[in-house]
Amino acid sequence: MANPWTGEVAIWLDGRCHTGKLTLGALAELEADLGADSLIALVERFEERRFSTRDVIAVLVAGLRGGGWQGTAEELGRAEVGGGRRERRALRRNFWCVPSHCRRGEMGRLDWPALLRLGLEGLRLSPEAFWRLTPAELRIMLGASAVAPLSRARLDELLRAFPDVEKEEGHG
Repeated sequence: MANPWTGEVAIWLDGRCHTGKLTLGALAELEADLGADSLIALVERFEERRFSTRDVIAVLVAGLRGGGWQGTAEELGRAEVGGGRRERRALRRNFWCVPSHCRRGEMGRLDWPALLRLGLEGLRLSPEAFWRLTPAELRIMLGASAVAPLSRARLDELLRAFPDVEKEEGHG
């Protein structure tokens, strides 16, 4: 079963459910294979609808391999891909899990050597374990929480936007 909190999605091939997971290794390969200057450029290519069928197949194969599938692009091309709207929405939402600060240009290319050093030396991961992580998992391991804590300023902002109102008699 796919775990959306780690960036996993369910992908149905020939009636069988497979887990798709874009690992760091898969993302590094995609940057090179698809000629993208950075991961952000690759995400923007999809968001701006400037992608080809080859791009889609490469992303699906990379994600499926990250989830343990051993197939090839040719096999994927012959497979019947299933799923409905819910699965497509989950695929869009969870596969391209790129932090918003990356999209604003605060981070360009991923520094793969520095990330690898952090993983191997700082976290003492094996190379295999490192390359099987998703960016979301690596961020959590490095101490970044999945959700920023609520600050007092944000709470005040929410209280102004959604003030408490007195309920009328008989309305709960």
